[in-house]
Amino acid sequence: MKNKTIISLLLIGAMLFCFGVISTKQDVVYAEQSKVFVSGESELTVKADTMEIEFFVKEVTENFSNGQDKISGTFDCMQKSLKQIDENIVCTITCMCCNPRMKKDSTMYEFEMCINVCTSQLDKLEEIIKTAGECGAKGYSGVFYSIKDKKNLFDNAIEGAKLDAINKARNMDKELELDKLFVQDVYCFEQNSNIVVKAVVKANFVKVQKSPEVTTKEYMLNQDDLTNTNLVDEL
Repeated sequence: MKNKTIISLLLIGAMLFCFGVISTKQDVVYAEQSKVFVSGESELTVKADTMEIEFFVKEVTENFSNGQDKISGTFDCMQKSLKQIDENIVCTITCMCCNPRMKKDSTMYEFEMCINVCTSQLDKLEEIIKTAGECGAKGYSGVFYSIKDKKNLFDNAIEGAKLDAINKARNMDKELELDKLFVQDVYCFEQNSNIVVKAVVKANFVKVQKSPEVTTKEYMLNQDDLTNTNLVDEL
């Protein structure tokens, strides 16, 4: 032990003579990120709150002005009569045209008009169709359902897809944290008078990994330290 101490003191003295500083190793940590990409999906179904019916009107007449008056009268009648069913109903002319047809001794005019009827009274469909027919509508081309607040519905679908991605990532590794989110697709469609919204997102997750890195710890020595055997043992 005495010989070991003498040798250590001699080494310390030599280092102090040359440098005046002794360095030892100490462990610290630094952060390194690993990335994981996960997709998330969600689907929401809500009851439609808006209904649109596309009606068409057709009149054939030898007198141009008479034809105009007839289709205009049909539109006015529909507006007035349908308001009695739903005071907030909206009737809009979406198309109108006139096609002249030449005959041997006269010209026939074929008038066509498309009328869109929008209402929130979804249970009044049959009554609306009947009233429109009584006003002169020849038929309807389709009934379409939608929802007024699509933005809120889309936002909820995206949030659901985000949570799906997070759950998938946490099932892989509980230490993964969401870094970036990309909305890949959001769309809606009608299904039996319901509105279905689907959302797909791509999410980037990161995990912080701890790794050892070598640094230095410095000791400033003087002549008195040469006799400090505790310091010698620490070094």
